Amino acid sequence: MSSSSIPRSSAELDGAEAWERSLAEPHALWDGHPGAAEFGASVRGRLEAGAPVPHVVPKFSLRPDDVFFCIGSCFARVIEYQLLYRSVPVTSLAIRGEPAETPNAVNGIVSKYTTASMLNEMRWSLDGVPFPDEALVADGEGYRDLQLQQQPAPVTLQRARERRRVVEAYFARLREASVVILTLGLVEVWYDRQTDLYLNVAPTYDMVHRHPGRFVVQVSDYAENRARLEQIIDILSRRGRPDLRIIVTVSPVPLHRTFAAADVLVVNTYGKSTLRAVAGDVVRNHPHVEYFPAYELVTVSDRAVAYMEDQLHVSLTMQGIVGTTFLEAFGLSIPAPHPEYDESGYLWANPDVKTAVVRGEFGSGYEHWLRHGREEGRPLRP
Repeated sequence: MSSSSIPRSSAELDGAEAWERSLAEPHALWDGHPGAAEFGASVRGRLEAGAPVPHVVPKFSLRPDDVFFCIGSCFARVIEYQLLYRSVPVTSLAIRGEPAETPNAVNGIVSKYTTASMLNEMRWSLDGVPFPDEALVADGEGYRDLQLQQQPAPVTLQRARERRRVVEAYFARLREASVVILTLGLVEVWYDRQTDLYLNVAPTYDMVHRHPGRFVVQVSDYAENRARLEQIIDILSRRGRPDLRIIVTVSPVPLHRTFAAADVLVVNTYGKSTLRAVAGDVVRNHPHVEYFPAYELVTVSDRAVAYMEDQLHVSLTMQGIVGTTFLEAFGLSIPAPHPEYDESGYLWANPDVKTAVVRGEFGSGYEHWLRHGREEGRPLRP
């Protein structure tokens, strides 16, 4: 994606100028002719080279001393890890004191899947809006916070309240970040009629039967998601650092299960298309907001290279390509010195290390591996 190939505004471009512009841009062709000088820059040429790394001309650059905070679903964790492997400061990596039940992510509990759930957390953590206690929903003998990633079991009301305080302190770190990365995930969203809140995850099968009529599922549209993204940018801009820059991406990880239609493939395509259009249109209006085409890079690549065997999550190889491409696009060329390392796999294989990270004894599994794990011969995979 180049500023010379995709205009920043909807203004008309003179026909003669449009032709000159296209002819001068080597990345303007999808199918170049093999052997021609421009073939390598065409999408076909880039695909044959291994991955169609997008040509990006951003509005701003990144600095070596920037502090990052990533928000989104599992793909946000991918970007966090790629920054971690290059020793770039990331304040969203761990949530202290919260023993996350997911085996491979210390901060998995705070993954956010929709613009609505992202906006909720920013209102509660940054804009002074109190979290409604009734949003902790009774489920059998315990309670669930449906603004967080789904947990395997409900907890006591006291524990749910304690966890909520920890989560709000976690998102309050957004004030410290000079770069916030927003990874947009899904448009299918659950709504709680009792609290008038959109949720982050679906209520369980048992919950919807225990609370008949309370929960409904909706497919949010372009206008709703655009309005929410604008509100997110407004809160971050008002409450964040003066030098704040925001980078928006769309997650290439598909919707796992749909509740709104018969075929998840159809709903997923609609959702990703909607969010991609929202991201492209919103960033035009803000000089400190830019789009990075991770979605395009991953989804156009050979699926055997881009995805794991589940055809859902991004492969380790592609994660490294995304990390390198992202930083280089914004002016930082920082190689990962240990490409064999995988934070997710290391934490899964070494649960004691994960516990130590949660306690704050280490900033990450990677720090532990560099200081102790390599010498101890710790496994890098489960």
